[in-house]
Amino acid sequence: MSNLWAKPTLTAEERARRYNQEALLAYSDGSINGDEANDSTSRSRVPRYSFPQPKRRKTSTTVTAEQTSSLESPNMSTSSSPAPVRIKREAEAQALEKLQQKPPEQRVKVYVGKNNTEMEVSLEDLEKAPVLKCLISKLGTPSPYIMHPGLMAVDADQFRAVREFLLTDEYMPALVNHPHGENVLPKQLDNCATVDHYRNEALRSGKLYVIAEKLGMKSLQDLVFRKITQAQFHPYGPQCLLDLAMIIFSRPEAGDLNPTENPNKSEGELEGIGENEQGDVLEEWLIKSIRDQFQRTMIHHSRHFFRVSEHGVCRKRAFGPRVLRSKVEDWEALDPDVVAIEDDD
Repeated sequence: MSNLWAKPTLTAEERARRYNQEALLAYSDGSINGDEANDSTSRSRVPRYSFPQPKRRKTSTTVTAEQTSSLESPNMSTSSSPAPVRIKREAEAQALEKLQQKPPEQRVKVYVGKNNTEMEVSLEDLEKAPVLKCLISKLGTPSPYIMHPGLMAVDADQFRAVREFLLTDEYMPALVNHPHGENVLPKQLDNCATVDHYRNEALRSGKLYVIAEKLGMKSLQDLVFRKITQAQFHPYGPQCLLDLAMIIFSRPEAGDLNPTENPNKSEGELEGIGENEQGDVLEEWLIKSIRDQFQRTMIHHSRHFFRVSEHGVCRKRAFGPRVLRSKVEDWEALDPDVVAIEDDD
């Protein structure tokens, strides 16, 4: 019985093999526990993901202007420049609305420019433009219209200012008072802030002055004259004055539009447009303005001065001699003991 429950005897080789197996198991258990400890420590420091991170992709989205305006913050302005005054534009919109309410026989279509651009005015407004009123025709159409070869030479963009005046008695930009008061000169032009703005508007107004004279619009000529002469918040300078003189003095003496063709209008009703007893008021103002800057003009812009003087129609209107004569008269008006010394700025 004792031999049955006794421990089996192991040889030296079997004991060595069992020892190696136990040592291998102990080593593998320790390495597993150590890896788990290290892994928990690393997880506490740096987060790990069991799945790959998603890749970023570039996408483009088309946003319309309406969407952009709706997404903008209400506290941010869309433009750093001041908004233009829209009072006169609103008056024009109201006048156009009233025009559309008139019956067709009281609305006149005017065709101007090389492409016969169509613009509509009321029959009542044409009282300000007697030459245009003379050219109204009703042949072949239920409503009156004006189509004349002479109007093809009129720039359509310039005529838009004429139409604006017919509708509202004003054209943009409007005159604005000087910051120091209503009666202080020079005045400003609405939404004009730089020297170039004022010079460009002076040249544009000069062309409009020529068109107004051609159409017999004395009231528009007077408004243009006021804007050119009063709205010098930034001085024009000799170069701009000479450019303006070229426009005014080179205008055709007799336009293609002949107001005497209308049997209902006498010549006395249409003559004297843009003139007074001393001649054209804008011509006289230009002569005096260039005379006052004559030395500066001769030093820096003499070629331009003589180029304008030698232009065919300008020479016929004696632009150069009138400037020189005005300068001599200015000197003669001084006291004989006075020595005139001019500064060329």
